[in-house]
Amino acid sequence: MPKITVEYSKNLTDQQAFDPRTLLVEINKAVNSVGEFKEQNIRSVIHCNDVFVVGIHPENRAFIEVSIQIIDGRSFAIKNDVTTRVLNVLKAQVKPVGNLGINFSVDVSDLNRNVFVNEVFVTLPNT
Repeated sequence: MPKITVEYSKNLTDQQAFDPRTLLVEINKAVNSVGEFKEQNIRSVIHCNDVFVVGIHPENRAFIEVSIQIIDGRSFAIKNDVTTRVLNVLKAQVKPVGNLGINFSVDVSDLNRNVFVNEVFVTLPNT
């Protein structure tokens, strides 16, 4: 059950380097292609950071970071596959703009299955 959070610096969308919704869809597809997760359990959100600093000389710098949480027990090889596929999505979806240096990062961490809870609630229409 991957929980995916994408954060990025506002200067990227100011310069139309990528489309946020398209990026999420492509990340979800990449994670799904690993073959370890149920498609309907892949959830992603994206957050734009209006105020940010990259390094101590932040002019012409930008970032996109992707944090992925998965239930513990997956091998290093699977986690590495996820990070590689997601990094490839970033490289394909984010176009270079001007002289902006863009930092990509992808991290996969474990959710403890003993304390993580996930339930699906279904609301049925009135009949």
